[in-house]
Amino acid sequence: MNSEKSKAVLCNEIINNSIGSDEFVIWNRIFPRFACTNAVKELAEVAGAYWLLDAIASHVICSVPRLKNVCPELHCRMFELSFWDLHKFQDEAHGWVLMGHDGNIKTDPDNKASPELGPVHQRIDVLDFPLQNGFTVYCARTHFNDRNGWVLMLPSEY
Repeated sequence: MNSEKSKAVLCNEIINNSIGSDEFVIWNRIFPRFACTNAVKELAEVAGAYWLLDAIASHVICSVPRLKNVCPELHCRMFELSFWDLHKFQDEAHGWVLMGHDGNIKTDPDNKASPELGPVHQRIDVLDFPLQNGFTVYCARTHFNDRNGWVLMLPSEY
């Protein structure tokens, strides 16, 4: 089994077998109010995707607040719980998109990004990511380490 395929197998095992976490891990001191479950940390390590966790944290801090003036209800929902999908574009071989939304975005049956992008999105033109169908991370507002913050988790851990 080549290393890319073994990475994909390991990533899928993490996604399919994670049911929760006993502790939260702060993966980057730049984002001290953001933590992740052990499964998300392990997935980031295997996939080489700590950049993805940083991108989600950055969007929650910078992009979600901008929604307040456009759609206050959406801002409130995404501030408390947001969904972050990393998927390939339908019509492009190597184009990816990171979409942040409140759960009301639909993707096609192949888990590829729909042409209608979520309220927060970032195009990623070149990406060597082991999961060809992408995946989803939840970002939930919570309380940890005696302060309010956000925790990134897999859907099976919510």
